[in-house]
Amino acid sequence: VTVERGGRRWTLERILGADESVDLHVWRVAAPVRDAADDEAVNALLGSLEWGDARRTLVDLTAADLHEFGLDHPRLRATLRVANEDIRLTLGAEVPGGEGVYVSIGEPATAYIVGKDFFEALDFDVDHFRSKVLFDGRSAAGAVRVTLRNATGSYEFDRPDGHRWW
Repeated sequence: VTVERGGRRWTLERILGADESVDLHVWRVAAPVRDAADDEAVNALLGSLEWGDARRTLVDLTAADLHEFGLDHPRLRATLRVANEDIRLTLGAEVPGGEGVYVSIGEPATAYIVGKDFFEALDFDVDHFRSKVLFDGRSAAGAVRVTLRNATGSYEFDRPDGHRWW
């Protein structure tokens, strides 16, 4: 999944196993940084994309229509790679009355109206999709020394026996 919005771009990707198989449950942020992904945020995004449906289909659109719908200069572009095929989404303006947003899926003279939740699922900065796990693969409960530093000095706490802090 790659999203371009406001001159910024971020990418999420599934991690391939050693045998080139795809582990369907392991995602990472691939760009602009490489980091573990937040499973809940990625699953919410994928669910919104999977269950998104067109409330209306608009066909035979002119260049003026595309301009009016914000599809000639979209708010957001997304590319989904599914089975080695790219699906390009262009998300334009909000539909008058708040019914949804205009979306194009690569067909130049066709647009769809989808719910605002479809747009909102993609309308995040990359940090929303980064893992929130502070100590990845480590347990803070296993710490034996903690050092706190501030402008006035530092404090050290030791737990040499693994039970009591000193």
